[in-house]
Formats: sequence, C-alpha cells, structure tokens
Amino acid sequence: METIQEVSRPLNLSHAYNVRDLGGYINKNNCELMKGRILRSDSLHALDDEDVKKLLSYGEGVNYVIDLRSPYEIQKEPSVFALNNEAMYHSIPLYDNVQSNEIQRDFPESMCSIYIRILEGSRKQIAQVLRMISKNTCGCTLFNCTAGKDRTGVIAMLILSLADVDERVIVSDYETSAKNMEPVFHIMKEQMKKKGYFMPEHLLKSDSAEMEETLDYLDEKYGGASGYLATLDIKKAELDSLKRLLTNMNGDE
Repeated sequence: METIQEVSRPLNLSHAYNVRDLGGYINKNNCELMKGRILRSDSLHALDDEDVKKLLSYGEGVNYVIDLRSPYEIQKEPSVFALNNEAMYHSIPLYDNVQSNEIQRDFPESMCSIYIRILEGSRKQIAQVLRMISKNTCGCTLFNCTAGKDRTGVIAMLILSLADVDERVIVSDYETSAKNMEPVFHIMKEQMKKKGYFMPEHLLKSDSAEMEETLDYLDEKYGGASGYLATLDIKKAELDSLKRLLTNMNGDE
C-alpha cells in the first residue's frame, strides 16, 4: 500500500503565509528530497526583521530571492529583499493575466489556462529562473509571486517533476496553497468588493483538477514535464545541477 505523504507545511513566519520547502518529499526512487535548498513563497513585502532573520538562517540560508511578480506588483509592494543587501534579489516576471493584470479585467475561465499560458508564453523566463536556481549550490533559493500559488506553483511543479516526484504529490503540494492563503484572500475579496470588482471564485482556489489538467497538457504535448524542460533554452548540465540540489544524485539517475 502506498504511503500518503504529508504536504510541506508553511514556515512559521508572521507576515507571509505560504513559504514552504520543496524538500522532504519522497520521490519515485525512494529518495527524500533535501530540505533547506529551495523554498516556494508568497509575497515578501510585509516581512518584519524577525521573519527576515528566520529566512536568512533557514537550511543552507536564503541567499537568492527570485521575484516572479510583475513590475506593477513590485512597485506597489516591494520585496523587503529588494530594499536591503541581505540576499541577492532578482526580478524575473512571469505574467499570469491576473495579479500582473491589476486584477481588473479579462479573467481566465480556469487556472489551468493560466498555467498553460505561463508555460508557453514565458519559456525564456522559466529557463532563466531554473538556471539561476541551479547555480546556487551554496545556499537556499527562494522564489515567490503574490500568493505563492500560480506562477510559483508552475515553477514548483517543474522542479518537483525534475526531481522525480510523483504527480499525485505534486498536485497535493499545489492544492494546499489556497488554504494557507485564506487570511489574505479574505481581505483581498473584501477590497475588491469595495472597488466594485467581481473576482471569480476559482482565482482564489487551488483545486487539484487545475494542476492535474496542466500535467495532462504536458503529457499530451511533450510526453511529460521532462519533455517540456528539454525544449527550453537551458543546458542539460544545468537541469542536472538543479536536480542534484534536491536529490544529491546524478541528473540522469
């Protein structure tokens, strides 16, 4: 009987709700992914000094921060790491047509359609993000967007797939984000109501079906996430290095 794996829990921070380690999962080769190397996260604009201190000392120590938000989002709520020299900060926007669209118009019919748009429309940026993470072999990389659910979810899915994590675990890792972000989403909905905007419910959810359909898309078009990664402008050696950060194995194992 297959053991049900516990979903990665958020770090104990006061002003971010969905900062989670990609390590700890058991992959298909019965290898436990190494903790303290790669974190996925929601927005870091509200972190206090104690939160920053916890991140800088977590695992190998956060020394790279990759911000996937749009210039509009960054200008509105700058990351604390963009305002200090505590870690290397990089902005690599992935446009999701929701947060990066100021949440005002042209709402997509499903989250899956957003994820496919990111996968196909931000190929250069995705390769850049993965390449940057692969080169950080002496610390912990944190990548984030606003909710740590969609743009961050796509990158997390690709990294966990590269590390040979079962798709059911990847879906579970994705699914927990909306629950973690409930306090923020509640405030966001109230703010949108006051502005007179209607926000479809699915935009604030992370239903398993959305990631399952995204993975099905990759299977049908590319033969899986690995096939998709092979089409990006990133060297196999870089993907192997990224895989080793979590598995401590050779990339072709």
